[in-house]
Amino acid sequence: MFFDANTLLPQIEVSMPEEKKEKQTRISRPERIALYVMLKEHYLDGNGEVNFSKMAEMLTVTARKHGFSNTFSDDTIAEWIKRFDDKKE
Repeated sequence: MFFDANTLLPQIEVSMPEEKKEKQTRISRPERIALYVMLKEHYLDGNGEVNFSKMAEMLTVTARKHGFSNTFSDDTIAEWIKRFDDKKE
């Protein structure tokens, strides 16, 4: 509750409901390393380059094959790889 300086009557502050954010799961360092190694080892394109879009698509298809409904975006994969590469240096 606050007071409007023009009327000096109490006013009720209305808050807008926030959008629910997806709950993030923390993973351990060994899990991060395993994920990084698997991504770099098994999901490179024919030239040995990282193709984030193809990697995301393959992970999504594989997750569904194993009964998970998660989807992966190329932006997420790029962030994961960048984060791991930055920590290696």
